[in-house]
Amino acid sequence: MGLRDPLRRVLRSKRRLPSGDNGDFPILGRLREELILGEDDRHLDFRASVLLRLSPDGESRDLVLTTAVHCHNVLSRTYLIAIVPFRRLIVRSNSARLAAGYRRA
Repeated sequence: MGLRDPLRRVLRSKRRLPSGDNGDFPILGRLREELILGEDDRHLDFRASVLLRLSPDGESRDLVLTTAVHCHNVLSRTYLIAIVPFRRLIVRSNSARLAAGYRRA
């Protein structure tokens, strides 16, 4: 995060500030089992789906996280290439913590 914000300033991208209980991105859509988060920027458009998938018998649940990014220029592609490995680590770490907390509850 310490590297991300200065890079965004150089790219003149919007700086993300926490906006309530959903973190960095506004909620664009809400269904019973799914949230769609995202934001459009002059460099890229971002969407994330957080889906709670229930088994047919209702005994098990999976949390499915999906992201989609549309880059508008070379700078946004370069930025994305640089952050994707870190973003994967963050998502895996947060998912593991969420799962561990759910198992304890």
